[in-house]
Amino acid sequence: MKRSDAIGRSCSLRSSWTKRGLAVTAVAAVATTSAFAANPAMADEADWTYDVTSLETGVNNGYQLAYDDDNDKVYFTDAAWRSETRVEGTADSEPLDWSNVEDDVTSQSSMRTTFSPYGVAVDGKLDGGTIVTTTARARDGQYGGAVVIYTASQGAPTNEDRVYQWEDGTPIFSGVRRIAVDETNHLAYVTNLGNSRGSGPDGWITVLDLTKRGHESVVAQITVPDASGAVGVAVDEANNKIYVGGYAGGLYMIDGNAIDTSNPKSFDLNNGAITKLEDAGVGENPRPTYNADLKRLYVSEWASPTAKITVVDADPASSTYGEQIDQIETGPSNAVEVDGELGILYSANLGDQEVVAFDTETHEELFTVPTSGNALNLGINPDNNDVWVSNFSNSGKTDVISVSEATGETEEPTEPETVETPYGSGDTIAYVNHPSEWVEGTTLKLSGTNWKHPDGTGSTIALKLNAGSIAPKTPIGGDVPDDVWALIEADDDGTWTAEIPFPSSENTNADVSGLVAGGEIKFAFLTGSMKPGDAIRGGQLPISIGAAPAAEEEAPSEADPAAEYDWTVNTYDTGVTNGYQLAYDDDNDRVYFSDAQWRSETRDADTGEITVTQEATGKIVEFNANSYELVANHDYTGLYRNDDSYTINVTQEASGKVVEFDANAKSLTQNHDYTGLTRNDGSGLTDADPFDWSNVEDDVTSQSSMRTTFSPYGIAVDGKLDGGTIVTTTARARDGQYGGAVVVYSAQDGAPTDADRIFEWEDGSQIFSGVRRIAVDETNHLAYITNLGNSRGNGPDGWITVLDLTKRGAESVLAQITVPDAAGAVGVAVDEANNLIYVGGYAGGLYVIDGNAIDTSDPRSFDLNNGAITKLEDAGVGENPRPTYNADLKRLYVSQWASPQAAISVVDADPESDTYGLQIEEIITGPSNAVEVDGEYGILYSANLGDQEVVAFDTETHEVLFTVPTSGNALNIGINPDTHDVWVSNFSNSGITDIISVKPAGEEEPGKGDENGDENGAENGNEDGAETGDENGAADGATPVPTTPSENDGDDAAANGSGSGSNGSGDKGSTDAGNKDKDGNLASTGAEMLPAIGILSALLIAGAALLTWGRKRGLEQE
Repeated sequence: MKRSDAIGRSCSLRSSWTKRGLAVTAVAAVATTSAFAANPAMADEADWTYDVTSLETGVNNGYQLAYDDDNDKVYFTDAAWRSETRVEGTADSEPLDWSNVEDDVTSQSSMRTTFSPYGVAVDGKLDGGTIVTTTARARDGQYGGAVVIYTASQGAPTNEDRVYQWEDGTPIFSGVRRIAVDETNHLAYVTNLGNSRGSGPDGWITVLDLTKRGHESVVAQITVPDASGAVGVAVDEANNKIYVGGYAGGLYMIDGNAIDTSNPKSFDLNNGAITKLEDAGVGENPRPTYNADLKRLYVSEWASPTAKITVVDADPASSTYGEQIDQIETGPSNAVEVDGELGILYSANLGDQEVVAFDTETHEELFTVPTSGNALNLGINPDNNDVWVSNFSNSGKTDVISVSEATGETEEPTEPETVETPYGSGDTIAYVNHPSEWVEGTTLKLSGTNWKHPDGTGSTIALKLNAGSIAPKTPIGGDVPDDVWALIEADDDGTWTAEIPFPSSENTNADVSGLVAGGEIKFAFLTGSMKPGDAIRGGQLPISIGAAPAAEEEAPSEADPAAEYDWTVNTYDTGVTNGYQLAYDDDNDRVYFSDAQWRSETRDADTGEITVTQEATGKIVEFNANSYELVANHDYTGLYRNDDSYTINVTQEASGKVVEFDANAKSLTQNHDYTGLTRNDGSGLTDADPFDWSNVEDDVTSQSSMRTTFSPYGIAVDGKLDGGTIVTTTARARDGQYGGAVVVYSAQDGAPTDADRIFEWEDGSQIFSGVRRIAVDETNHLAYITNLGNSRGNGPDGWITVLDLTKRGAESVLAQITVPDAAGAVGVAVDEANNLIYVGGYAGGLYVIDGNAIDTSDPRSFDLNNGAITKLEDAGVGENPRPTYNADLKRLYVSQWASPQAAISVVDADPESDTYGLQIEEIITGPSNAVEVDGEYGILYSANLGDQEVVAFDTETHEVLFTVPTSGNALNIGINPDTHDVWVSNFSNSGITDIISVKPAGEEEPGKGDENGDENGAENGNEDGAETGDENGAADGATPVPTTPSENDGDDAAANGSGSGSNGSGDKGSTDAGNKDKDGNLASTGAEMLPAIGILSALLIAGAALLTWGRKRGLEQE
């Protein structure tokens, strides 16, 4: 990891704390314990200084760390398991289901089930723009079609926004097509072809309330007379009249004031609200457009090669209301739009690939504009009179026609804006002045300033285009690389100018077909190698490609009506692959384009191989109408199809791994992947594989591998065996009886295999129950594993499992040693010199195992070694204890996790001492999850999980020396014996390790410390705080884990949480870290700790010499 990736902070009495470029002032060497505890004595904080470096670990659900001082390695565990949910429906981006398709069927598509948009309209006055789209081809056995309603601010619709069926599952629509919106009443009128297309009742209009969603949005159904089918629709909001074009012919008017909404499902209730305008003279396939300025209807009647546009009087106060005024003959008009201000009627002539403009009074043709594709429909900007064109199918472009009244003057093309861009950094920074775009086929004029060589002369600059992929056909020659497009020599003052030719087939052999308007070319101005000793500069400067100016056309004569108008066309890429309509929102200056492409697949009749022939790209493309910029794509492919299928959603990917750091270089060296290990559920699947839902009951909506994964929680390492042998525990793995698993493998293998798993005897019965911590005996290559056992409601009484690290599988188990008093084993430590193993009983008490007395003749017996373990009655150790042994001091430091305050018992562990096994002192601190001792420096470190800090104590006086804030909930710790660096593991999803580099005041700063972590608190808030309550408490914290009812076995209440972090850490991403009290109850730390840093900064800036780090520790019961 590069130094620039590290977060550093350093402290003596006062110093600066820099975190990712943000300077924060901190006071170090000043600490307090919990506000709920009596303040312990404070040592002279000036005796020590420290700084902190924080490094990314890539851990998603972190627990313990292990420090290997033999090989200078630090290992962090990541126990994120896989979680999936099942919901009804399948997104259009997903593969099609072939399981029930007949063998002779070789192709499928989602054309009939997709919700991708065809028609589109927008209510700009509702919620900043409410979008309505139709899906023309969706169909089941009876009707067909669907509508989606959503607000533009959502960015994309959701499944709740779909409107397609009644509550009983019957379809609402049949052959939906166009939409007209009433922005006054926030209603949408949707056309249904109905029986005219062979499905459903006679054609009708569906009226939708745009403030609602689903079938509740349907206000009424209005049948169009004469079984003609409804194909086009327009609204006169001022008079509340709705005009409908009958597919079989005819123009109809609905009186909006007469619509009865008492029975939305009735097709007869509103027969009296609709009448035919007999004198309109409208033919087949009509699509009316209403213009409020002129109070006229312009009805395009699509036909090919020639169509008509019928002009109808739509002024209800006129004596000729409803009568035809004129009929215009044109090409295959698909839709029309009117600019009342300019008096222009525009027709989108689909097959002719053009827009034709007519005078709205004389109906004479004014001009014709070629389009980039088959012009489908139009939208007009009322402010600047721009005409936006939607092109059908796969053109992927929109044409914007800018129209103005002719002035007789010729506009000079405007030069692109010039931009100054910095290049390089620091003392070597220079500047490039360039146009905002490079017009196709033109020479680009560039200039630069401050391009200086350190010797005072100008730099020599090698210019490359697209990283050298565009090379000149004739290289520059000499020592200049062949892919350099131009060589630029700066003057002694660092300035230069250059003219750069546009790449073409004449000057390069590169493929230039993609260098068109809308694209970009990346410039690299490189210095350093072309002139020895020059400053090194590099990087990419993208410049957009602009369209070449259109060729001038011959001006029309004064007698020609077209002489009254000037027009230009600009074409923009939309990214639409199967385009239909557009909608113009003049309230919010937005233009929306629909893309209805569905998914298609084929199946080889012989091999059965499935091939995707067309990806679904359903979306609404949003443009800014003023800047002509593509603002956003509103994705429809996440909407579930209407095909009675199910969708499996991965709510959490498995990322189980051990992350390996080099302790000296402080760099991440590799990840040991656990997701390839086969789960213990008999499925044969690894944790990277999807779950099998085939035999899961329909009412089960979630699965996770929390109970079957081998992803690591606890970790230890035997650094003296095979270059480092790693041992990890999996706390939550469980079958119907016990639970837990262990993995043992050599670090040099890079990752464990299935053969390295230890979880069941040869008869399939479980070896472990509620495994937690590990202590390694590097002399004898043994591992001692804690089992909570009956203290967690499953398995026998808690015990220690002894493993031979030279073996694998069940053969590695040497003995099981039951902890007396049904206390359960939660913590463990080893005194290798005296072959004594110390065990913390979950229910309370400290026990010692005589390693020399362990009988390995029957590894499965829970009684054979009862005589090898005794309780240290005078140790004075309470509940949930985690002992740490220090050989230098011959003492045990036993952290007893609790919140908001905990005790650390100091116990004499010298077998030769008269006070062996007696408590020397009890230190009160915050929620200590684990401790570690630097015997040489005489410092005891406590990882105070909920307080997000590490507290340092003097090992003799037990006074507080200093307190170090951490990047997350400090879980456990590892110490580099050479540099005294303290590495901290932070619980759950912080993804950070903190490395505290400590030295006595006045000494030169040693090398940067190693990262050190904290071992457990992870799981429940404290790794076993959770243990205290429910084995899963905190462990499930970072990500909610839904489970099946059968998994909900009581002790996993937190693990089976419904949405908040079950470890009390809140939702994923929250800064709150959860803990459990000793009874397993969830508690929340709150976010009170982070503001304390700001308080310190403020006080320091104010000149405070010392400040008690008053951190609120309360972990309130939920």
